[in-house]
Amino acid sequence: MNKLSKIAVATLASVNMVGAGVITPSLLGQAVSVQASSSYKKVASRNIKKTAYHRKSSTGTVWNASHTKALHYLKNYSKTTWNVTKQITLKHNGKKTNYFYVKDSKNSKINGYVYTGYVTKGAYKAPGYTVTYNHKYGKVQYHRASSKSVSVWNTGHKKAVHNLKNYPTTTWYVDQTITWKSPKGAKSNYYHVIDKNNSKVNGYVWHGYVTKGAYVKPAKTTIIKPSVAADKNSIKLPAGYYSALAKYAKDADAGKSTTNDAKAIDKFAKTGSAQTYKQSSSDQAVKIDDVNKLSSTIQLQLTQFAAQLINNIRKQAGNPGVTVSKGAIDFASAVNKGYMADNWNLMEKSAHDVPAIQKAAKSFGLNADEQYYENLSVLESTNKSEYNTLADLKGGIYQSMLIFLFKDAGSSYGHAQSIAGCHTEKKTYFGFAAQHFTDGDRYAYQTHYELIPNDPFYITTPSKFNTKTTYAIPSN
Repeated sequence: MNKLSKIAVATLASVNMVGAGVITPSLLGQAVSVQASSSYKKVASRNIKKTAYHRKSSTGTVWNASHTKALHYLKNYSKTTWNVTKQITLKHNGKKTNYFYVKDSKNSKINGYVYTGYVTKGAYKAPGYTVTYNHKYGKVQYHRASSKSVSVWNTGHKKAVHNLKNYPTTTWYVDQTITWKSPKGAKSNYYHVIDKNNSKVNGYVWHGYVTKGAYVKPAKTTIIKPSVAADKNSIKLPAGYYSALAKYAKDADAGKSTTNDAKAIDKFAKTGSAQTYKQSSSDQAVKIDDVNKLSSTIQLQLTQFAAQLINNIRKQAGNPGVTVSKGAIDFASAVNKGYMADNWNLMEKSAHDVPAIQKAAKSFGLNADEQYYENLSVLESTNKSEYNTLADLKGGIYQSMLIFLFKDAGSSYGHAQSIAGCHTEKKTYFGFAAQHFTDGDRYAYQTHYELIPNDPFYITTPSKFNTKTTYAIPSN
């Protein structure tokens, strides 16, 4: 048999072996015999002080000393640190090539010889953050946008060097924007910040944690005491109701099925909605001539009453309450006027008047991209004199709250989550407004409950939204 025939037979034999399930080079981590076209001869060898290396290429092979057997493949050791203690030179077909003797730093049984060009000096280090965008510019003043714990990072995002919570009154200079790519591939924009009064305090912070403008000491907040005593009415959450609602919210956020959660919530509908409002004689004595023209005093009393109900509900749920502010009441009034101008009633439209909400939001320095703020209710009656006292209007608010909490399946319990504060982490401002309208022989009392989180995402221009004047909420 000539040489060409021998090669052909060897090839066929190897194919047959694979078909029979014999060990092949594709089975990772196994020593494999490889036929060399000619022998390798060691012509030089020297010891090296133990030095750490890691792979430079994923295509390299770790051989035995005679280069006749592949012991390991570098593609399987992407995170390995190799200790190098020897270098040899092998001669093959007249060409000399240098090889390192390498040994896995964590498993000495994994060792062999690898071409020096396939590894590079230094222990393996997990990839860090890399800069994909870098723009420097003149100093711009900023201050922190959040009071929570926020890290300021060093160059390279390896170490937190400061925390914004420790710099509540600091004005920061921002002179650089970079985009960092995380080891997992996510990209985020960071500002380089420098303390205006101490340049040694500096670093990189995520851009959303600071807001443009120098720090300004807040004006003294004016707290106006309740104009009426605490109302005795409250809404009790049945035992187990809020835990069912919170689970629904959590599963919905995670994209999981909420069918069983909804059934759990609906079990409380009958008991919860059976609660009733108890009118006081003093409220019955306050006559309301026109719901569309409420005095500021009456609107404030209704707002305080609604806030009292909400805060009592949230207290039972273990969530932060709302704060009644002038800005929120004025915003609610503007939304209410927009509805009236558009002749928009929920009975007919079955939806929010989003353009009216967006227009009001824009004028008050709030994010107007979407409808972020409103819970809306309408109560229908054929009796035009049903809502002509303060007691009637409070009773309507009470009834609307019961509907939000216990009859909200058609809205995926969105109103219930909002009123109970399922997603509330920050301070939230609250405002209320009301209107009435007729539709044929039907009379309706429509109420607006506006909730604005104290967050730069929502309050985009703080100077337009009054949070300084707040009104105390009575508690029962």
